[in-house]
Amino acid sequence: MSKTSYISQKGDRITLVRIPKPEHKLQKPVGWAWNVELIEEYKRQGVTDLMVIAPWENRRYSATFELFLQKAFKIDRGYGDQLVLPEKYWNVEPIDPNKEVERTCQKKSKHTPTLF
Repeated sequence: MSKTSYISQKGDRITLVRIPKPEHKLQKPVGWAWNVELIEEYKRQGVTDLMVIAPWENRRYSATFELFLQKAFKIDRGYGDQLVLPEKYWNVEPIDPNKEVERTCQKKSKHTPTLF
């Protein structure tokens, strides 16, 4: 997991925000993956949404945690069991990468990001 991951809370929505390195994006299938153990911890922490900010693509990916749990499937490519959600299930939005990363980092909540 990238060191640029944290949990942000707004009202009753708890969002895991991740700003990964380009090489962390899965290519076959195209999508985003997380370690199964981390997903279990996110579930215990009450995460409701996932967001991946990809500044090198000028895109933001978002999905509900519920959708992730329904549509993700398990893989192991040498880094342990991971769950991957293919890109077709993510809501993809264009961003200005400089403003988005700065804005996102400024909005970190006081929620303790225990795993990041």
